[in-house]
Amino acid sequence: MKSDVQSVSCRIRPRAARQATNSKAEAPAAQPQAPISDRYESIGLTGEDLTEDNRIPVLLTFPDEETGKVCKDCTGISDDDRYDLPLVNGFSAYLTPDKVDGLMDLLPEGVELAINKKIRYPQPIAVLAKSVEDADGNPMIKRLPGIEKVWERGFTGKGQTVAVIDSGIYKHPDLKDKVVEWVDFSREKRKTMVDPFGHGTHVAGVLAGNGTKSNGKVKGVAPDANLVGLRITTVAEAIRALQWVIEHKDEHNIKVVNMSLGDFAAKSYKNDPWAQAAQKAIDAGLVVVVAAGNEGPDGKTISTPGINPQAITVGAYDDKGTPDTSDDSVASFSSRGPTVDGLSKPDVLAPGVGIFGPLSPGSNMDVPDFPHIGKDYLA
Repeated sequence: MKSDVQSVSCRIRPRAARQATNSKAEAPAAQPQAPISDRYESIGLTGEDLTEDNRIPVLLTFPDEETGKVCKDCTGISDDDRYDLPLVNGFSAYLTPDKVDGLMDLLPEGVELAINKKIRYPQPIAVLAKSVEDADGNPMIKRLPGIEKVWERGFTGKGQTVAVIDSGIYKHPDLKDKVVEWVDFSREKRKTMVDPFGHGTHVAGVLAGNGTKSNGKVKGVAPDANLVGLRITTVAEAIRALQWVIEHKDEHNIKVVNMSLGDFAAKSYKNDPWAQAAQKAIDAGLVVVVAAGNEGPDGKTISTPGINPQAITVGAYDDKGTPDTSDDSVASFSSRGPTVDGLSKPDVLAPGVGIFGPLSPGSNMDVPDFPHIGKDYLA
């Protein structure tokens, strides 16, 4: 097996080598190497992406398994420093600048090298209420119309599980007994439930909070559903979380994957690792619900993995705090289509302004109302 890998590696030439071979004229003298920061700008590196020890988070994907095996061997990145991403035939790693610099010269065509971007969890525009008492009578906070009738039909999420891929889930009274599995994919690998940003807690509460803290007055749209909490901080961790869901969906009866988050979409969904990972989850029979993004009001701002045509991409609407539907509009912050592939997105709008849930700093509430609709379709 070792000899097979070595023989394949001889057939794969770095980009620079191919360019020199294909050139009819004599190769020009080597040019001074551009500063590392300039080189990495082309793959989207910012200062915010660097780790505390100034390592660069990278995400590599390969056109086929054979190339992937060879490149793993050629890069010299140890198993301890690498997180394999079989779902997209790639891996992620935290590397020193000189290591990344070498990779940029070494990798053959067809191999995608990108920055493993951090997830930027949105912060609230404003806090409308900090308690149930504050919410009562507040015209900006209303019960979802008709939700009781939906529950009466039996659509409460009972017996089904939703995987929440987000910033984590705090042990809030409305949630702590509902989380049947917890996995922290971040570098911290926390064994107990935690949510440093608060975003995932709010999402989970709006989705499936059971109303314990408010004596039943405030519940999520699917109050009887179970939850799986999957904490992530980067795009690669989101891909690993999707892999976990696919592998454990039958064990926990996971029907829906909720991702109220995303990243800037710079390429077609066909070549985007996160969008392709979402496709693998869809192919496995899961309903994948994702946020359109918070980059509105301009067009062409749909985030990945929401650019995937088969994912249910949800935008936010603003009811202006009135019962009259004539003044409803797309929320100013909600991302608009088309996607980079020219596809029409989002697929649906859901309440996204003045969402009341577990006290936490979250603003992107344009997804959690929808997984309940997803369950209606499944029933």
